[in-house]
Formats: sequence, structure tokens, C-alpha cells
Amino acid sequence: MDGSQAITTTTAGSGTAGASSRSGSAPAKKPAPKRYVRSQIPREISEDPALLAATSVLPPNYNLEVPKTVWRVRQAKARCVALQLPEGLQMFATTLCDIIERFGGAESCVILGDVTYGACCIDDVTAAALGADFLVHYGHSCLVPLDHTAIPCLYVFVDITIDVPHFIDTLKLNFPQTDHLVLAGTIQFTAAVHAARAAMSDHFRAITVPQAKPLSGGEVLGCTAPSLLPLGEYAGTHKVSELLGADHKARRAAQGAAAGAAPAAAGAGEAVVVSTAGEGNGAVQAAGAAAAVAVGGAAAAPATAAAAGAAAAAAAGGNRPDALVFVSDGRFHLEAMMIANPSLPAYRYDPYARSLTRERYDHSGMRAARQLAVTRASRVRGKRWGVVQGTLGHQGNPRTVDHCVRRIRAAGGTPVVFLVSELTPEKVAAVGVGSGGMARPSEDESASGDVAGATADLAKATGGDEVRTTDTDCVVRELGGLSLAGAGARGIDAWVQVACPRLSIDWGEAFAAPMLTPYELEVALGFAPPWWGGCFCDTIQGDSIEYGSSEGDRHGDSKEQQQCKRCGACKGDKERVYPMDHYARDGGPWNASYMPKRAAR
Repeated sequence: MDGSQAITTTTAGSGTAGASSRSGSAPAKKPAPKRYVRSQIPREISEDPALLAATSVLPPNYNLEVPKTVWRVRQAKARCVALQLPEGLQMFATTLCDIIERFGGAESCVILGDVTYGACCIDDVTAAALGADFLVHYGHSCLVPLDHTAIPCLYVFVDITIDVPHFIDTLKLNFPQTDHLVLAGTIQFTAAVHAARAAMSDHFRAITVPQAKPLSGGEVLGCTAPSLLPLGEYAGTHKVSELLGADHKARRAAQGAAAGAAPAAAGAGEAVVVSTAGEGNGAVQAAGAAAAVAVGGAAAAPATAAAAGAAAAAAAGGNRPDALVFVSDGRFHLEAMMIANPSLPAYRYDPYARSLTRERYDHSGMRAARQLAVTRASRVRGKRWGVVQGTLGHQGNPRTVDHCVRRIRAAGGTPVVFLVSELTPEKVAAVGVGSGGMARPSEDESASGDVAGATADLAKATGGDEVRTTDTDCVVRELGGLSLAGAGARGIDAWVQVACPRLSIDWGEAFAAPMLTPYELEVALGFAPPWWGGCFCDTIQGDSIEYGSSEGDRHGDSKEQQQCKRCGACKGDKERVYPMDHYARDGGPWNASYMPKRAAR
């Protein structure tokens, strides 16, 4: 119930000594067996001069996998092929249709024009309704397994080729060799991430490419990102507010001093030095080193001091990562990684702008806003709940919807399921707000420490003196002739949406009533411990919660040390990481993964 997830990592570097240091000699490692992957695409397709000429009009650095698509369409003997592309790739849709019809043998090709946010939006149902018998989904990974789709589907990741040497030079210029770096990015750049890791394995103390299965290694979604340390490693070390001020240059200066290098110069803002002076390592490194001092950065630590610096870093923090470098042209996916790793300084490498920037996230504001929403929803736990099942592709996993409905009923509430393609505050307002509206707390409510504290934190984080308010006695409106105002109903008191968690995290304050994620519903109803620490169950249910000694080292006579028999938390627990495991196979019971969990061995 703690929201943790099993993480598989790929690590390279010399940060861990292992058994070889204890034995005094490094055992000879067996060479990895060479694997040869033979292309299954027939040569008459992959080497067809006419097909190669037709694909030459497409951008060469975008791998749209045209020969593979043609081969799969022929294999499936598809008569009508549907193409689904995100907005950034729809400019190539008509060209791809022409190629598939000409070389794939399809009689017709249709383009799905609805918005596509991610792999969860794969719309095989609409494609089948249009008469298509094969769907090609571009730009996202295999989030929804092919055995869950209505018609045969093909995922095309659209790997984008970038200037990997420039990316490597930029990291070498801006980070000391004693650092343990974490590399990740969107699915389009995972090949570049792995190539960079392999090329820099001997340069940095360690390089980790994390994985939250079923995603690919290094891939991050806007709702699913790996936590690089167990929750306990973050909880009890620092408050989140204390982790926000971690400064790159201050950390580098301290590490540089430990390694015998000169400390970094003062100054500079959020910009980070980037290498732009040519393609060769020597020219880029020389020009970049001079520029580093000019903007307050520092050149990489000398190779002679790398061993001493690595030893000092290992003594100070073991093999904990020092920085995250995320490859993408936007922040949406990066923010998920930052939420899941609040103590890890984050940097974004933009392969188009060829720049490296320090990225920050308002952890305090987000956590306070979501705590306020959960606290208000917990006060209406026995009333009417709206359960939104997203119908945009496969966003709304029916299993997760059923789980939420069971939780609400177990807490004494009444669930009402809504099917919504795109969730907006206007649609929610049309249903009406019950007693869970985001109104200003009354004097009695202000006496509650959790509500008052969350409200104060939110006001402080947003720079205002109050939070958004609404009339909790608003009249319920009719929707298409169907009114929910009958039998004295006052609308929906609180909501939980099984569509995209970021709708609640990013836009939750725009809704009139609390709009929770499935994870937040667990917290609000007392089935999971809150991320802000302690146990929330006695706040919800009063003195009916039992505490007692349980597993591990949680033993003691005081209530602060005893474990809640409902959610598993202790009153004295510190802050926890807000989990981003919506599609992680090993995520919490609230997640929406289509992959079955593996049984414990």
C-alpha cells in the first residue's frame, strides 16, 4: 500500500567496488555472448527501389519503420488500414497512406484525426467501427498489449536520430567525473540515451538508465516514472521543501573541492553550459571550458582527481545518484520523473535546441494542493462520488474503475460512473457540486489542523491569501434531459477520474469539486497512507482506527510507533514520495496497468 514499485536499472561505471575489492583482485568477467538479430523483413520489401524512393520524402532522422509496416500489412492481408498519429506527426499521414496503399496491398487507408496524447489513447475501437482491420499507432510505446485490442495493431515508436556526440560532450562539460548520472527521456530518444550511456560508462562514477516495467529502459511517461530509491530512502531524510533548493553549482563546488579541483565561480542563473563549438570532442571541450567560467559553471574534474573524488562521493552518499538528465523537447514527461524523485536535481537536454537547462518543479505547491483536495474529499467519503472512466482510447481501464467503485462502496459512499472522452471543468460544473466543493473552510473546519495546514500551504505556495472558492449549494443542471437533482440529490460531492492522473495533478484546482486520482482516492478513504506523512485514518474515522505493533521494526507502546491496521502507516511516519506508477506493472493496487503483476517467488 506504500505505492512503491519494482525498478530495474541498467548501471555502468565504477561507483561500486563489489566483491572484487574485498577479495583483492578483480575476477575475470565472462564476455557477454554476441547476439545476432536477423531482420525478418523480406529483402524484396526492405530493398525495393520504388519503396525507398517513396520514403525518401520523409525526414531521414525519423524512423517511421515504413518497410516493417508494409510487411505487417501484407502479412495481415489488411484491406483497410487506420493510421493514428500525434499532432506533431500528422503532417506525414497522407504520405504514409499513399505508401501503404501502393506497397502494402491495402484497398483503403483512413487517418484518425482525434487528439492522441499517448499510447493509452490507442483507438482500436474507433478504427474497427470505421471498418479498418489493421491499426498503426505512431509515436508511443506498447502500453496497451496487443491481446487487448479489438483489431491487429502495430506500434511504431518513431525513433528520432539526434547528435549523440554533442549530447555526450555537453554532459562531460557540465558534470564532474565523480557524479552518478541518471539518464532518461521520451520513447523517441531512448536509443540515444542508451548509446550515450555506453559511450560514457568509463567517464562518470556511474550512469543509470532506470526502468519502470512494462516501459522500455529509460522511457518515462507523463503518468509513469520510476522512483530511483525506495520511499524510505526519501522519507525521514529531508522535508520536500528542503530539497527544492539543491543547487547545481554549489554541489559541484563541494565535489570539486573534495576532488582537488578549483571551486566553481559564483553567478549565473538557470542556464547551464552547453557545448556548441563543432563536432569534435577536442574543439567542443576546449571552447566549452572557457565558456563555463564565464557563466559561472566549471569544467569537468581532472582525470587525475577522479579516483579521489569518487572515493569521497562514495563515502558521503554511497551510490546515490547526483543528477537526472532528461532528453526531450518539452517538460511534460520530465515533470513525472521529478515528482517521483523530488530530491534529485533535474536537467533537460533539448536535442533540437542543443541546450541543457536546469529544471525545477513546485513540489510544495503541488503536494499542498493535492493534500487539500484529498482532505476535502475525505469529508464526503460516505456521500455521492463521481467515477470518470476515460473513453479516449484505452485511458479508462475497466479494472481500475471497478476497483474505485468497490473502494467507494466499502467506505459507505454511492458511486456514479461517467463515461467521458475529454474531462474539462465545464463538464464537471454541469453535473453540479455537492458538499465537497472547494469552498473556503468554515470556522469549524479551520480548527482542523490538516485542512487549515493544507490551505495555508497552498495559499503560500501560490502567493495568495486564499484558495479558489465556489458555491457549495449550487443548483444541479440537466445534462441532455437527464437530471441528477431528483430525490433531493445535490450533485456530486467528490470525483475520481480514471483517465490521466496529470489532469488532477496539473489542473485539479480548476474543478469545482475535488478531482482525485485513483491513488488519491485510496488515501482519502484510508486504504493507503498519505504522502504528507503520518496516518490519515484517524482524521477520517475518529477513534475507530486500531493501532498495534506489526512487521519489521515498527514495535512500541506509543501510538506514534504503532502501525495502523487499516493503511499500514504510523503516526510518526515522515513525508513520502508521491508515486507516479499509473501504468507500472508493479505499482500500487490503484494503478491502471494492462500488464498482469508477476507472482512473488
